Amino acid sequence: MHLDKCIMVAVQLVLLVLVNLVAHIAYGAGYSMMAFVMPGYPAFLLYGTAVLYTIVFFVSSAYQAEQPLGRDARSWPQQRIFMCLGILTAVCGIVLQVAAPFVSGSISQILGSLIVPATWMASRIVLGDQGSCVENVGVCLVILGVLCGAMDAILGDSSGGAEKNPWPAVVAMCIGYVLVGVQLVYTDKAMRQPHMVKPGILLSWYNFWCIIPYLAVVPLQGVSMLRVDQQSMSMHDSVLNQLDALRCAVGVRKSASDTECLPMSWLWPSVFVIGYVGTHYTNAWLMQRLNALWVGLITALTTPLAALVFLFPSIVGDANVQKVSIWTFVSLFFIIVGLLTKAWGGRQPGQDLGKNAPLLFLLVGLLTKAWGNERPGLDSRLGAPLLKADAERSESVEDIESNVWHGCHAEVDHVSEHIFQVAIA
Repeated sequence: MHLDKCIMVAVQLVLLVLVNLVAHIAYGAGYSMMAFVMPGYPAFLLYGTAVLYTIVFFVSSAYQAEQPLGRDARSWPQQRIFMCLGILTAVCGIVLQVAAPFVSGSISQILGSLIVPATWMASRIVLGDQGSCVENVGVCLVILGVLCGAMDAILGDSSGGAEKNPWPAVVAMCIGYVLVGVQLVYTDKAMRQPHMVKPGILLSWYNFWCIIPYLAVVPLQGVSMLRVDQQSMSMHDSVLNQLDALRCAVGVRKSASDTECLPMSWLWPSVFVIGYVGTHYTNAWLMQRLNALWVGLITALTTPLAALVFLFPSIVGDANVQKVSIWTFVSLFFIIVGLLTKAWGGRQPGQDLGKNAPLLFLLVGLLTKAWGNERPGLDSRLGAPLLKADAERSESVEDIESNVWHGCHAEVDHVSEHIFQVAIA
């Protein structure tokens, strides 16, 4: 394989990871900020945004000719997968949304570190992805990095302002974050043999099935014990509240002193939707090339990177600018070292990486090698065009998929070997 193809595949993989990180930052910032600018409308922030990004997923899937409304997608075997994933995703969203007002931000940040170990354990149990000893050390380093990122919250005052951190809310948030990791793994499983569901179809349908449970939150927001102000709300008022939420989402406030709808309320839900779509699409594409655990590990980078975003008042506003602690940089260091270790553990035995290899070429080579090693039996969009001629000579769809993958696996080996040679040189 020529070096230009090697560089092309490596650049594609790096760009996909970078887009994933940017989308995650937009997703996280949008989620936090839309709750801040629309504090009186938690139910709408669930189902309203879900309707928008579900429409985007269906349109995108149809544009890619995946036939999201085709016979296979509407069949019971696939709908059962979509419904289960949708219910799991909805439970995650509802539990976290209901618990969030009662749990301080520092405690929430600490509990968020459960996502990576939950994904790790679920990958081992559900997918049977055990990994080598070195790979598991890399995962532990990433978890250490995530914990370092939460050190400010651990060492600081976690009493929160009005939040009292009642144990039911803390336990509920723990369950929610663990389920996020489990949901990642089952998304990965749906795209593996024997299901082989296409990413656009999977994202369209399971998010569609989330909308119904999200609508159930509308009457729940009137239950006094689930509200921070402990004030009950009738069903009639809850419905009227949704109309106010819709007006707020397009930037129409009741008055200049409206505390339930703050300025920029039209912007941050849109940022969240764009970030959600970008995050989940790139997550799915990365799962096709690597696996759910890799997605969880890469996602761990977004916490320290998102902290850096809050340094810029032009992005988050003057009132929301925050200082960056030394722990953020320590977290970033351990996460990057953990990713390198995880990828190094997936290399071929005896492969010399060189002592002075540039970090960029080394990381690209290791990730490319991991891509070639971790997804046997699954067609890859990045590698498939490289063997288009071989695929066209096959006599059946099964032969095409088999030939494409095995060829891609061989090509990826050559790609990583070239990258290692360039890095060592």
